[in-house]
Amino acid sequence: MQILDTNVLARWLLNDDFVQAQIADQAASQPFLLTWTVFIELGWVLEKAAGVPRSIVAEMMQQLLEFDNARM
Repeated sequence: MQILDTNVLARWLLNDDFVQAQIADQAASQPFLLTWTVFIELGWVLEKAAGVPRSIVAEMMQQLLEFDNARM
């Protein structure tokens, strides 16, 4: 099982770079380990660095926790 880092998950969720988002989508299509450190950092990156509103970040994070391929 692979571990996805914050950068990969951010590209996957934000879809802000076509090539990187496709690579991230391929990585997320297989079961992956989501560590708490990456989860927390991802929330910060989405809100502070990418400017996603907190309510949307909360929804994204909830969906990530419920994603079938994500293991914590």
